[in-house]
Amino acid sequence: MRVRRIVTLAAVTVLLAACTRVASGPAGSARHAYTTPHVLRYASAEDIQGLDPLTHGTGTESFLGSLTQAYLIKTDTKGNATVPELATEVPTQANGGISPDGLTITWHIRKGVKWSDGVPFDGDDVVFSTQQVLNPANDVVKSTSPTSTRSSTILRRATRRLQ
Repeated sequence: MRVRRIVTLAAVTVLLAACTRVASGPAGSARHAYTTPHVLRYASAEDIQGLDPLTHGTGTESFLGSLTQAYLIKTDTKGNATVPELATEVPTQANGGISPDGLTITWHIRKGVKWSDGVPFDGDDVVFSTQQVLNPANDVVKSTSPTSTRSSTILRRATRRLQ
């Protein structure tokens, strides 16, 4: 009796598998009807208030932000080393990125980076973000920028200096 059940179950499985739709056309060309190029669909039980990492910090918003945003520097996959992302190098005193008195930090911005709308990312964007963090009128959720910054200067469009 047990063997008969196993054979019947196997036969039903094969029949159901045979009923599945097989894509026609070149391999890999089949797309689900809900799939739209360049559109991210994400389901969550919580409401998304925004994707600005400075003012919104729920788990879902942080996760979506990690898919769509980048930082000047970040930690590696193990969380124990700082690596450049939008910057070309991590500023240190050894490479001249941090002044001897520690009051000036110079960031060299990676070339060729663009926003999702195609507008180039440059030092102006870094200055804007820093000003948002430093603005006391903004209820900043988290800050990864020094709060003691007094001024931002753009030396070239691909370089930004904090003092």
